[in-house]
Amino acid sequence: MKVQKDRVTALYENHIYGRGYVENQIETIDKYSDQSVLLAGCGAGRRLFNLYFYGSDVTAVDRSTSAIEFIKEKFEQLDREPPTLINDDLAEVELADNKYDYILCHGVLHHTVNPVKILENLKTALKPEGVIELSVYHSQSFIRYERWLIEKVQSITKFGKILPEQFKQQIHWWDTYENPVWKTYSRDEAESMVSEADLDVVDTEVMGPILGKAAHALTPPLVETGIKRLFPDYRWYVRIDASK
Repeated sequence: MKVQKDRVTALYENHIYGRGYVENQIETIDKYSDQSVLLAGCGAGRRLFNLYFYGSDVTAVDRSTSAIEFIKEKFEQLDREPPTLINDDLAEVELADNKYDYILCHGVLHHTVNPVKILENLKTALKPEGVIELSVYHSQSFIRYERWLIEKVQSITKFGKILPEQFKQQIHWWDTYENPVWKTYSRDEAESMVSEADLDVVDTEVMGPILGKAAHALTPPLVETGIKRLFPDYRWYVRIDASK
């Protein structure tokens, strides 16, 4: 028993459980703490609550009244005063000039009719040294072909109606496969969109899982790792950091 105990002790001395996750979290906190951050398209507040507890000065905008009310309810449950919440369209919302250190717009622009107009509007709210972080669906990704296939099958069978609700929630079914405004971008197209809004591209990266959302949820991680090695550039998102 002593030998086993010594081995376990040595294991955790050399391999601290959760170390990588904590290091990533600390890096994120260092980046956004005490910064003025605008969440452009906040949804249910997935990033909002993290930034709030990191100590960021957060403003969140979303066109969905239900999303804004949901966030307010959650802050009431926490018995805390919510940050600034704005229920408006990103292309039309009036924002203070030169206010934000960071503007985060992830997974939003590919669901909008005029993304350039939105970026132009967000640009006015960005500080001179600030950064807009955005991500859009990548045209070289399996999620694009998965949506095409599901749309074809849906038109014949309506099989989406028989899928378990929990699974549909897990893969964001409605947003990914039923949203009528849905576009993908190549790296060049995404950079061109940013430039058209008179913003400078600071950094571009293709990131995220390799498979479509449904396939990603159903495929064993080891199999997906093998697929990533075969198709390293077929990721979900084009991620861009932009500045004035």
